[in-house]
Amino acid sequence: MKNKFATIISCILDPIFLGLLILIASIIKSNMPQNVMMGWIISILILNALIPALFYWFFTSRGYVFDATLANKRAQKERIIIFVIYLAVIALELIVLVSTKIYQPLFAVFIGATVTIIIGSIISYFYKISVHTSMTTFFVAMLILMFGWGMWPVILCIPAIIWSRLILKRHTISQVLTGFVLSLLIVIATFSFFGLL
Repeated sequence: MKNKFATIISCILDPIFLGLLILIASIIKSNMPQNVMMGWIISILILNALIPALFYWFFTSRGYVFDATLANKRAQKERIIIFVIYLAVIALELIVLVSTKIYQPLFAVFIGATVTIIIGSIISYFYKISVHTSMTTFFVAMLILMFGWGMWPVILCIPAIIWSRLILKRHTISQVLTGFVLSLLIVIATFSFFGLL
C-alpha cells in the first residue's frame, strides 16, 4: 500500500508535468499579448511535452531505462539522453524568446531551467540526483516567487516527493537533498539576478 501511494505521488509530481505547469504559469504571469501567450503555450506543449514524450518512447522501446532503483547503475548513465533532449528544447525556446521579446518571468524560468539541467546533468552523470525532487523544488519555488506566499500549500509537495522517492528506493537521502538544494539555490539566484525577488 505504501509503495502504491509513493508511486502515485511520483506520477503526479512527474518532472515533465511540473515543467509544463511552471512554464505555462510563467507565460500567464508574463505581460504579453493574448495571441503571443497562446503561441507560447502551444509551442511549450509541442516542444516540452510531445517531442520529449516521443523521444522517451523511442528510447524505452529500445531497452533504455531512465527511472530505476538504486541498484540499476546503467539507468544513471542513460538518463543523460533525456537531459540533453530537454536542454536542446529549452535552448531553442530561449533563442526564440531572446530574438523576439524578453518577457519576465518566462525568461527567468527558462534561464533557471537551463542552469538546473546543465548542472543537474553533470552531477547526475557521476552521482545520481533526484530529478523528481529537483523539479518539484523548482516548481514550488518558482510558483511562490511568481504568485506570492498565498501559494504556500504547494510546499507540501517537496516532503511528499522526497518520501516517495525514498520509499520506492529510487534515491538515497543525500540524492534527494542534493536535488532539493540545487534547484532552490538556482531559483533564488535566477530571480535575484533578474531583480524579481
